[in-house]
Amino acid sequence: MPVGLHEGCLELRIFVDKSSVGIFIGDGEYVLTERVYPGLESLGIRAFASGKCTIVSFQKWDIFI
Repeated sequence: MPVGLHEGCLELRIFVDKSSVGIFIGDGEYVLTERVYPGLESLGIRAFASGKCTIVSFQKWDIFI
């Protein structure tokens, strides 16, 4: 899908819990959700960029209930 850039950058907010992933693009102009079923060995999150892109910032918060 064509997505507008903000000051030359693609802005994503990604939310992950035990069984779902939500991706908000820009200011919510597009939203993608997916159910996931990670295995017991799935213990982390990795982010990468390819081509001329770079990751400017990456933040992770833990939610304890």
